[in-house]
Amino acid sequence: MKIRKPLLVAIIFSVIMMAGMVPATVMAIASQDAAQNTLGLDSTSDLSTKGTYYYQFINPQPGDTISGLVTIKLQANYDGYTLYRVRVRVYQGSTALTSYYDMYYQGNNVWQINWNTENYNDGGNYRVRFVLYRSYYSYANLYLNDLTINNEGGSTPPSPPPPSGEKIAVFFWATDAGTSTVINKYENILRGEGYTKFFKFRDSTNVQGACQSVDSYEDSNDIVFVYIIGHGNNNGYHSLTAFRAYSQSVVYSNQFRSWMDQWEATRKSILVESCHSGDWADDFAGSPYLAMSTSDESHVSYGMGALPGEGKFSYYFFRHVDDGYNAVDSFYYARNYCSNQYPKIRDYSSYEWFIN
Repeated sequence: MKIRKPLLVAIIFSVIMMAGMVPATVMAIASQDAAQNTLGLDSTSDLSTKGTYYYQFINPQPGDTISGLVTIKLQANYDGYTLYRVRVRVYQGSTALTSYYDMYYQGNNVWQINWNTENYNDGGNYRVRFVLYRSYYSYANLYLNDLTINNEGGSTPPSPPPPSGEKIAVFFWATDAGTSTVINKYENILRGEGYTKFFKFRDSTNVQGACQSVDSYEDSNDIVFVYIIGHGNNNGYHSLTAFRAYSQSVVYSNQFRSWMDQWEATRKSILVESCHSGDWADDFAGSPYLAMSTSDESHVSYGMGALPGEGKFSYYFFRHVDDGYNAVDSFYYARNYCSNQYPKIRDYSSYEWFIN
């Protein structure tokens, strides 16, 4: 840390060109007699300029019952201009059923998502998430909610609800980087997300033993989020974090991964706030992890002020979570403010983090 001196699915995306420019709001597309819809801007790299997203669901509508091969059609643009990219993912409740499918503009005017619902169990609470990008950093989320699949009863029972388990947060922090006040603030935010069990390891001198304590508590149904703040570096192969400057209490990213792999939980995420922390993301690439680092291997991570205190990336990340956004959205939001740190993310989790 340094003292301070962001389905089967095939998509064809298209845009209706709107006349004129709409001032700093976010709206949706009008097609013939259809009413306009508006969409709030979730993140922008240019905070002084916020335009308008226009969108309209053509087929199906939220709340519809669908079956077989469904062509989901959407119209969208940003102030009449072509969108840069759209990401699509299917959920049932808060559980992601597919990975993100990325589509870049190819000159068409309607987004068509072919979804073979026969690959899914009959039942409700399905939704399709669209992430609309006007630029690399600026985006808005759009959901086609409350879809029910009914393939004439099908041959399989409705999908069971995901295991509830317990939401567990694990904090490791160096007191010459972070403070108890900041950790307590993050704890309160996570309590609002339904977390009930907290492990707090301050200036840990036995990180492996701490991980074993978590291992003894958690089980396969649990949801475990790990937050680490300390002083970081790398050895050319892996990132490392120290829990006191100039101390011997050092842990390497690949080493910590091996300890977390022992945990039975199938929903695990980690965020590391330290300099040169990029290998923390890379070493956790693979199911079932969502892994985030506040910098890459070559750059420092900055604080909001003199240390010990609060990391700049973490400040914006947890603020966005507290505003009701999921972890992936909050990562990109924080990255907007910390682009010179080159934060990294590796998302191999089927779970949507921090959405109750």
